[in-house]
Amino acid sequence: MERTLKHACSGVLAVLRDRLLTPERQRTVALLGLLLLAVMASDEAASHVRWFATRASSTTPPLAIGYVVTNMVFLGLFAFALTVVLSAHFLDLQLERHRSAFARVADWFARVSGGGIVALLLRVGLAIYFASIAFYFQDAPITLTPEMKSSAWWLTPLQLLTASCLLFPSLVVPGCIGVLVLYVYSASVYGIVHVFDYHYFVGICVFLMLTSSGKTNAKDLGLLILRFSVGTSFLWVGIEKWLHPDWTHEVLTYQVPMVLMGLDPHFVCMSAGFVEVCLAFFLLFGGFGSQIAAAVLAFMLSAAIPVVGTVDGIGHLPLLFALGLLALTPNPVRPWLDETALWSSLSFCSIFFTVVLGFVGLYFLSHVGAARSAVAEPARDLAIATLWVLSLAALAAHAVHARLVRSSPVRA
Repeated sequence: MERTLKHACSGVLAVLRDRLLTPERQRTVALLGLLLLAVMASDEAASHVRWFATRASSTTPPLAIGYVVTNMVFLGLFAFALTVVLSAHFLDLQLERHRSAFARVADWFARVSGGGIVALLLRVGLAIYFASIAFYFQDAPITLTPEMKSSAWWLTPLQLLTASCLLFPSLVVPGCIGVLVLYVYSASVYGIVHVFDYHYFVGICVFLMLTSSGKTNAKDLGLLILRFSVGTSFLWVGIEKWLHPDWTHEVLTYQVPMVLMGLDPHFVCMSAGFVEVCLAFFLLFGGFGSQIAAAVLAFMLSAAIPVVGTVDGIGHLPLLFALGLLALTPNPVRPWLDETALWSSLSFCSIFFTVVLGFVGLYFLSHVGAARSAVAEPARDLAIATLWVLSLAALAAHAVHARLVRSSPVRA
């Protein structure tokens, strides 16, 4: 029965792909979808709202999951996002079969760099960031990102020492330890949930330390960890716009109202979250589309700088460098997933569905715990969140198991 259902679904998808979505139409649908998403997104959508919103706090309880996922705006945008994701998936398959000039340049970069150029660029970018925050915020020191302020006397010296260490290959590990000390100190002051937004710093440090070992396997693992940390960071801040929309509403309404272009702030906020989530999903699971997603995210961050200002430009330096490198390196996850039985057009949408709502559950659980206050219907919402988190874990475990079974040698 299961096999029959799978064949029937595959047949329906084949008809849609071959007749309704010819290669020309695939490109048209995907490009239209990207354009529409770009129109719905604002420059501010690519920024970390916590840096500018006065009411943003991890102690504020998120909206109830039941309210968010049953909202008509959310449901309409989710259906539209699924259509765009499926269309972009078909386009991604076409690009994988017909490698473009950019793809060949990216492959060449990956071959000749061997991880060395990648690590050098990221080290320099991170060094510039810590030197910049040390000087720019010297009158009101910050721990790691613009909204996390502290009067500790040792912050600026440590940031300058960290920046200096990162410039020298032999001092990469001490430099990364300095970054991690700042991350842990920030968590101790503002709470671990607050720094979840910035776990890409941990991913960057792990990548740099693994790359400094000189082992090829370590470099490959480091790039994978870097991609995962950056992708899930964008997922996190995208979902933040759904469960804490008032933070973004404040910035859009009172600080950059021209970005709204006459549209409803709730719609702009919700759609901006979908833009980030969709791009983050392709950054994690796409083929050549993952490199395009990284380039688009880097463009969005850069486009926000003239509107938002210097703080935004400095704050996003590590992400801009990381995204630039991910745009020039192939995604090792996609070939790995292509070999599993789960990876098809139908399962691509189901994985998107489960990953997105799974991270919604993770976000809700973490922030409800940090808020330590009741929401509208705590029992139901906690049950929904737990269910989705378990679904995400089960799906990941099943995919890993399928991959290991297929890759293990058959014993006689």
